[in-house]
Amino acid sequence: MHKRYIENTLNTEDLEDFLQPNNLQRHLVTEIEYILARLPAFPVGGHTSSIYHGQAGILYLLFHIHNVDPSVTVAGDPVAELCEMYLTSITKSAVELNSKHCGFIDSPVGAIAVAACVHHVVLRKDYKARLEIEKLLEYQSVALNDDVSDELLYGRVGYLYALQLVCLHCSDIAGDLITDNTRLAVIKKVIEHGQKDAVDGWPLMWSWHDRHYLGAAHGVAGIVGILLQCGSLVDPWKEDLSTVAERLSEMTLTSGNVPSSLSSHKDELVQFCHGAPGVIPCLTLINRLYPGDRSKRLLSFAEKQADCTWERGLLSKSAGLCHACGRFKLSPALTIDSLLGISGNAFAFLELYSVYPESTHYMKKAGAFCRFACEWREHTSRKVLHTPEHPNSLFEGNAGLAWLLIDLWWVIQQNDQGGQNQHGSKSNQRTLKERPGGYPCFTDLI
Repeated sequence: MHKRYIENTLNTEDLEDFLQPNNLQRHLVTEIEYILARLPAFPVGGHTSSIYHGQAGILYLLFHIHNVDPSVTVAGDPVAELCEMYLTSITKSAVELNSKHCGFIDSPVGAIAVAACVHHVVLRKDYKARLEIEKLLEYQSVALNDDVSDELLYGRVGYLYALQLVCLHCSDIAGDLITDNTRLAVIKKVIEHGQKDAVDGWPLMWSWHDRHYLGAAHGVAGIVGILLQCGSLVDPWKEDLSTVAERLSEMTLTSGNVPSSLSSHKDELVQFCHGAPGVIPCLTLINRLYPGDRSKRLLSFAEKQADCTWERGLLSKSAGLCHACGRFKLSPALTIDSLLGISGNAFAFLELYSVYPESTHYMKKAGAFCRFACEWREHTSRKVLHTPEHPNSLFEGNAGLAWLLIDLWWVIQQNDQGGQNQHGSKSNQRTLKERPGGYPCFTDLI
């Protein structure tokens, strides 16, 4: 067995009890309570404003839960009050302009964008929301700097995600601040760099640290996925972007995985940032936006990638969305490089379920990964899973699991809206808020 993943012996046929809405919500509340006790709502260091591994990521999770079901309470506290607590933490932390990074996930941009959304949607304090949007626009000069990367995690399309997020949730107050021209300037800079770095057969290509990465965090999948969520603003380059997506899908290996870069011949990483799980959301997004023969062909590759994710995606670190940075010593003879979380890989199955709702095996596979992740305490004590550096954060820890739980809960509740659900229980006819679906911080803006 490869050291990066656990042999998958999960059963998808005994999930009826686990996937009951009340059970999923119970697990959700358990994880939130655990997080509140260990990553509290006050500044504790330099990572507070990071969506990736700080309190800003917890705020974004709570905001997402509020958007799905604002009636959720944790230990008697409404989720809106928890949002306000963490917003205070983020506001008090030092958030300074960083000339090197402007990405939503791991720069102050993410904290600023989410703060604007919480002020407007949850607290109804539009004047404060506008102040945050003005702060966000100060990063426009960083995003247009030629020395800044184009990738999702730290770079230009991460900033574009932040702009799109604010436009989505604050449309009635952001229109005069974040104009089409504001976003178009960033888009054009990304396209310009893509054209300069184009290689044979790829009308657009981007590099990060001198490598042509293909995955979601630093490469083609992440860049194309964000650009395509900008609607008509990318119409002039839609054909080139579609061609790039086709070339990306054709990079699928016989195993179903996708190499980390154009120059790589290794078949190792099955995770969001490098590998099949981060490519699947991009390909399913294209089907949602442009259904047709071309998108069906892309989905055939995504299905093969999902098979690989099921076989090799039960990763040994950790329960979160993405990997923990650094290297982790497991024994005197074995060291594991940064590995991605199980919950992140589960989203690959939810993405395919969103386009194939009749294929319940995808939802069950997501549920099986989620159930395994919910047992992370037991698995950690048995040394099956290893503790990440930031175990309660969104991308490294159990806050990512909480996001998966609320999305699974939402999917099950949507299935129940018709009356009798697939588990045989009667629907409670609860009215759920409509919300975008997709991989958190990536393909969830439409």
